[in-house]
Amino acid sequence: LRYITSGGSERSDEAARVYKIAVSQDAVLTAAEEAFVAQQWPKAIEGYQRLARGGQEWKRRWVIPRLIFAANEANRVDAAVTAYVALLRLDPEAAKTAKPELPSG
Repeated sequence: LRYITSGGSERSDEAARVYKIAVSQDAVLTAAEEAFVAQQWPKAIEGYQRLARGGQEWKRRWVIPRLIFAANEANRVDAAVTAYVALLRLDPEAAKTAKPELPSG
């Protein structure tokens, strides 16, 4: 992940090491990220679903795995499976490690 800090310097980190992101021009993403960090799963799911349906590819690549995680935490199988299918279309290789948790039975 390459980005510019609030101080104006350019940085890069492995995406897995990034705790959360805030984009000043994207209130939906920033709110979803805040909800995710606070473990407010329904709010995070709602924001991530909006972003996963459209928008920029980098945002979809960021939010879809987080959406799967949040949906699993909230027992929202519908949201997890929908996000997983979107990830399969976007990045089949990444989908191998992001399978949603299905309830037993």
